[in-house]
Amino acid sequence: MDGGEAMLWEAKQVAIGADVDLAAQFTGQVDALYAQIMQALKRKNPDLDALSRQYQQASTQDHFQSELGKEVRAALLERGRNNQT
Repeated sequence: MDGGEAMLWEAKQVAIGADVDLAAQFTGQVDALYAQIMQALKRKNPDLDALSRQYQQASTQDHFQSELGKEVRAALLERGRNNQT
């Protein structure tokens, strides 16, 4: 019987404070995108299709379910309903 290859992988837990910092860093980055979308939604005639695409792209990076992301989604839906009437 021939010998084979073996791999060993070791993982270490990151300190709890570092987890919070990392989550805040990710949320901060995506919140900057959401803030731009929210500002554009406040304009008189925002391009809802383009803003919806921007929201979808930002939401793919939103691993921690940002509160601002939820607000932007609600605002997009509301503006969309208002445009239909």
